[in-house]
Amino acid sequence: MARAADCGTPLGVRSVTMLIHAYAKAADVAGAQTTLRGMKRQQLHPNAQAFNGVMAACARVSDMDNTLHWLKKMQQSCIAPDAVSFRI
Repeated sequence: MARAADCGTPLGVRSVTMLIHAYAKAADVAGAQTTLRGMKRQQLHPNAQAFNGVMAACARVSDMDNTLHWLKKMQQSCIAPDAVSFRI
C-alpha cells in the first residue's frame, strides 16, 4: 500500500479492501490488521467491507476475541455492521 503511494499511485478504499480480503483468505491476521490501520494513515476511510475482511481473517484462525474486538472498533468508527458482519 505504501509502495503504491510512493510511486504516485495511491490506492483507493476498494483496492485496499480487496487486499484485506486477500489477507483474510490467507489467514494472515497481522496483514489484514496492519492494512486496515494503514488506511487511516493514508487518509482513507474504512468501510464495512474492510472491517469484515479483518474479522474474517480473525475468524479463519478461530480468534473470536479478536473478531469481536474488530466488531466493536467498527461500531466505534460509526460504521454500521451489515449482514456479512454477523455471519463471520
